[in-house]
Amino acid sequence: MNVRILLASAALLASFSSPGGAAENDGDRLGGMISAAIRSGGPFFDAADRAVIERKCGYDAGSWDGIELSMVGDTFRCTNGRELIDPEVRAIVHRAEPLIEKRVQAVMARPEIAAEIDRIANEAAGAALAALDKPAG
Repeated sequence: MNVRILLASAALLASFSSPGGAAENDGDRLGGMISAAIRSGGPFFDAADRAVIERKCGYDAGSWDGIELSMVGDTFRCTNGRELIDPEVRAIVHRAEPLIEKRVQAVMARPEIAAEIDRIANEAAGAALAALDKPAG
């Protein structure tokens, strides 16, 4: 499975929110659960690889957590807005892909995460069905 798709999916779930109080809070709660679980495993990159990315992104040494990343196609997007199309950075991300994929899959399979996703989906489906039952007016 493509690790970029996994990261995008996890990011989407982590940022999930729907307009309106309870749904927004549910999305924030789920996002927090996913983010905490992913972060609990530590950085995806070793210190040497983090140093390369920090230097190329223009980050202060030791400031990047080695978890937050955005890779779209061949472009690594730094959190400061800099975009890198760099073979060394691509190779670093490629080496980390098995670890990223394994961790994201493990997090998404956690019973508490799956239960929260199911709960939110069921509540959303119930609300949608209830809205269909209301008379137009």
